[in-house]
Amino acid sequence: MEEVRAAAVCTEDSLASSREMNKKLAKTLKYAISQMQDICKKLQETASFCYTDEDHADGYRSEDSAVWADVSLDEELDTMSKAQTLGEHCVMYDLDFEEMWDRAM
Repeated sequence: MEEVRAAAVCTEDSLASSREMNKKLAKTLKYAISQMQDICKKLQETASFCYTDEDHADGYRSEDSAVWADVSLDEELDTMSKAQTLGEHCVMYDLDFEEMWDRAM
């Protein structure tokens, strides 16, 4: 009989813990959804500055120079993070590949 009571108490504790975890999870999800809604609003505001333009090579044109400053920075950072051979690296930074190779050997 003691074992049954202990199991019942353990089950009640487990259920209470699960309910508490569910409440915390629900709060976290509500917060995440509100953050995503804010991000969507900001993206919609940004999208109003940009529109497609087939006359431009990249397909987009913007009236806001700050948008293009961000785009240029993103492209620059993207090219910096691409994998390169040592030869490509030397060409990009105007280094002497042969001299570096000789030093390494």
